[in-house]
Amino acid sequence: YQRRVRETSRVAMLHEVLLALVGHPGDLVQRFPDGFRLAPEVSFVSDQERKVLDEVCMLGFYYQQFESFSRKFGWKKLTMEDTVQACGLYLRAFCTGIEEILAHFRKTVLAIEQEVMADPGTPLAKIRAMLHMYELLFPALHGLVSEVGKNALHGGELLTAIHRKSVCGVPCVKNALERVLFLCNTVWFNQVSAWMVRGVLVDNYDELFIQQVESSLVDQTGQMQNTSSVDWSGFEVREQMLPLFIPLRVAERVLFIGKAVRVLQHPQAQKQLLDHSDIQECTELLEKVRATQLNQVILFENAVNHVKTRVAHRLWQLIVLESSLLGQLQYMKDFFLLSKGEFFDCFISDSRHLMLVPPNMVNAENDANLLFQQAASQVRFTNDEEGFFKNLALVLFPPEDGADGEGRGPTSIVTDAWRGIGIKLDVQWPLHLLFEGEVLKQYNQLFSFLFLVKRVEAELHSAWAPQMEWKRLPKEERVRLYPAWRLRTNMAFLVGNLQYYLYVDVLEVQFSRLQQRIRDSEDFESVKQAHQDYLNSLVGQSFLQMKPISRSLDDLFSLCLQFCNYVSTTSEIDLNEIDGMVKQFRRFATFLLTILRGVKRKLQSSPYLTNLSQLL
Repeated sequence: YQRRVRETSRVAMLHEVLLALVGHPGDLVQRFPDGFRLAPEVSFVSDQERKVLDEVCMLGFYYQQFESFSRKFGWKKLTMEDTVQACGLYLRAFCTGIEEILAHFRKTVLAIEQEVMADPGTPLAKIRAMLHMYELLFPALHGLVSEVGKNALHGGELLTAIHRKSVCGVPCVKNALERVLFLCNTVWFNQVSAWMVRGVLVDNYDELFIQQVESSLVDQTGQMQNTSSVDWSGFEVREQMLPLFIPLRVAERVLFIGKAVRVLQHPQAQKQLLDHSDIQECTELLEKVRATQLNQVILFENAVNHVKTRVAHRLWQLIVLESSLLGQLQYMKDFFLLSKGEFFDCFISDSRHLMLVPPNMVNAENDANLLFQQAASQVRFTNDEEGFFKNLALVLFPPEDGADGEGRGPTSIVTDAWRGIGIKLDVQWPLHLLFEGEVLKQYNQLFSFLFLVKRVEAELHSAWAPQMEWKRLPKEERVRLYPAWRLRTNMAFLVGNLQYYLYVDVLEVQFSRLQQRIRDSEDFESVKQAHQDYLNSLVGQSFLQMKPISRSLDDLFSLCLQFCNYVSTTSEIDLNEIDGMVKQFRRFATFLLTILRGVKRKLQSSPYLTNLSQLL
């Protein structure tokens, strides 16, 4: 009788264990804070059987946790409260993977129930053997679910967490988590495909590694940007949401592809540069990668590289061929780098009296622009040059920190004030991709420096006229003024040689290299890199980033302007004043040449060392 009672109790207990496995504890299997276990009052099992049953019942606790998590974040109709919580498409796909695992688990429990009903004496060892896979899988999956819930992981963060857990040596755990990762990756690939194929960012929950950022309509130079320029710079890679298994270089290429597609499909494009065949090929490549589970990262990178090459070539056609980039670069050289010598000679001559006094910041830009337009009316422009010139306007930027003229003479202060003159360019679509804010800032940096050099040279030439009047003086008086003659000659010699170096040895050489690199290129990024290298070389070889040399040149230019202003406005030349200027010039020139020789020794491998030697 007692044996029959034990058997009956055992069958009842097994049925309750099976119910506990699917998340429903009862009287014999009770819920505790740390899991499901047999009730302490169950006395008809041995200690070893109790231990095995407790371990089996623990799977039911995991099942209940998974089911609760899936109900909370799975595919359901979201309420307003849910949208505030960390949810999203990736989390729902993750719950779908959990549901697949739980569905297989329920089938296993059903099979065990059939075994028990067919044979009430089914040993615990057999039941445990049928659940062995889940004893390995559920603890790992519970750790992952706890991490996701605790840290509110979503998007790329969730993919990284799943990927880390899937890298293990337990086959059942590895296979199950790889399946979950595949489901989440499907969402990721759909979002990436929409970005790469259509240039559309479908990311309502801020989960993708590409994000749209708030872009100001005013760039770093204080100029207004057009909407297409803001659109190009309005997207960036968000590394926090970049899955661990996707390299940053690949993410940046994906970002470039989407931005390029947006440009190629822009309404201002004269013709459709992105063919239907290109879109179809890109779609098929990404779908092929999405459908595979082996070497997915390698295949994805190869697909991205292929699409990037195709899109970059289409963008190159738009920028270089359709927009006549070489002609635009020539205009930039003519006006920003002062290669249009006749025009700037007229402008400097007309604006000479304006720039001899500190600028009135209220109307200085208006006065300068009137003279700028007046100089243009004195020079013959081609139709294309005239069209480019209409997009230009002079601006006066505030002086940089430390350029306040402290410790210098009044003429130096005037020089520093007008040193902030620059050009505002209304960049036309699609050249805004090349002439971005930082690029225009470099152009203006070069313009203000070259304009100062040309202005100093013009002032030194103008100072020659009053010196010609000295020939009418008696011989003794002319001999007394020889130091002033020699000073102007030495200043003109130094400035003339510097200008020859800047234009012949630097600008023309670098511009020729830029033209050749553009002709040899076939993709947009090569063109953009060539242009950036060109600007970096100009800024570097003009010594604008070497503060001691730049400050020394400023001192020399200020002294030259001071001398020119003195001989042009003073009827009686004070030889003591001239002697002081001579000593200053010698000191400044010696200091400059000493620094340049030091640079020559340090930069033995510099590409412009030969040009620097010629200047010295």
